[in-house]
Amino acid sequence: MIEGDEYDSAYFDKTAKFLKYLPDIAVVNNVEFDHADIYADFDAVTLAFRRLVNLVPRRGLLLVGSDSPGAKALVVFMAEHARAGEAWRVLRQVQADETHNCAIVGKLLERAGADYSHATGEFYDKAIAVTGRRRRIEFLVRGLRWAVREFEQALERIGDVEAQDALVRMRDSHLRSIAACEALARSLSD
Repeated sequence: MIEGDEYDSAYFDKTAKFLKYLPDIAVVNNVEFDHADIYADFDAVTLAFRRLVNLVPRRGLLLVGSDSPGAKALVVFMAEHARAGEAWRVLRQVQADETHNCAIVGKLLERAGADYSHATGEFYDKAIAVTGRRRRIEFLVRGLRWAVREFEQALERIGDVEAQDALVRMRDSHLRSIAACEALARSLSD
């Protein structure tokens, strides 16, 4: 067992250290914007972690910590599809976006001095109770649409420009996820 991180491998190699390993098991506790000297933004950091996830072989094990009930449910949904297949890749991208968005919400609330909970609420339990790949994706789309409505309502109330920008990016991320999931649901027979 070794610990790897997203910091660069060497002064002449700016790729993440953990991309040099071929793990059978990967544990991702959290993803946050760190190492601003290496990564331009949070999207660049998440790209490194997505590449790590893709290194784990099909017979391997991926453990992902997440405060987002949607992201947790997506890990369950992904297991129903062939690893690295089209459906898996779509769900993996949505899962990465959900984890990223949850981190942004947490940072916004911290900055505002507001308390928040890491509890996942009822969504996760409801999501995994749904049976059938297509019905699960349709349930996910309903949850994403709910979040878009919440973002739009919050945009009307919040005057902080930085928070508004973050909400717009999260809303747009959810809209992309909705479109991708709707296309995926149409391709599934059950």
